[in-house]
Order: sequence, then structure tokens, then C-alpha cells
Amino acid sequence: MGKYSGDYKISDHAYRELYHFCLRYNEFKDEIKTIMYSGGNGGIVRSQSIGGYSDPTANKAIKIERLRGKCELIEQTAIEAAGDYETLYQPLLLNVTTGISYEHLRACGIVRDDDRIKGKNKFYDARRKFFWLLDYRKNLQPNS
Repeated sequence: MGKYSGDYKISDHAYRELYHFCLRYNEFKDEIKTIMYSGGNGGIVRSQSIGGYSDPTANKAIKIERLRGKCELIEQTAIEAAGDYETLYQPLLLNVTTGISYEHLRACGIVRDDDRIKGKNKFYDARRKFFWLLDYRKNLQPNS
């Protein structure tokens, strides 16, 4: 049985995988900061395990780009899922990356019920679209 009815159907297992991937968003951001502010000699060093050479600076840059790519995937998918309702982007991103409920976001004034958004239904429609789009996009990327 799929997670959602209507146009944006994904399996329960796909939803859970994507949900937990999104919850790692802040972990990805923190890891980027840690890598960027960590020390290191920045030179090329001989690697004993593989008998070759390693460039720690290049390895850091590659890791940062992979992490940024994951963050950007989540952010761009939220932008697309929000569509014409730009005011949904921030609440949607907060919801999918932290698990904060719509009700809490609304109580804090982060999401507003105005005539354009049509409240809770529009928010959850955008959320369903977000996970459907993310499932599609992640399946297009190698090693995601």
C-alpha cells in the first residue's frame, strides 16, 4: 500500500527512507561546517594502506560538495513543491527537515493561513508533492 493517495503516491518504505534522509539535513549542514573549520596540513600525503598518494584538501572538498548536493536537493525540492505559494517554502523545509508539525509551525506564526495558501490542506498537499518529487530526484542520482 502506498503512503499517499491521489497524484503523489510513493511506497511506505520509500517515504520512511526519504523522511529520515531529510531529518539528516541539519546533520549535513553541521558536517559541512566541521569540515570547513577543521585544521589539516592541506598537503599531499603518502597513503600506506593503498600504496599511493592522497590529497586531504581535495578529499575535504569532495565531501563538502556531496553534502551540499544533498542539502540543495532537499531545498530545491521544497521550492518546487511549494510552487506558486512561495510562503510555504520555509515552513515546508522546516517540517521535512525537523519533523515540526504544521500545528506547531502555525502556532509559532511561521505558517499563516491566508486565502492563497488555504491552510492545512495546501500545506500537506505540498508536503506530499515534496516527498514524491524527492523520491523521483533521488532515484535519478547515482550513489544518493
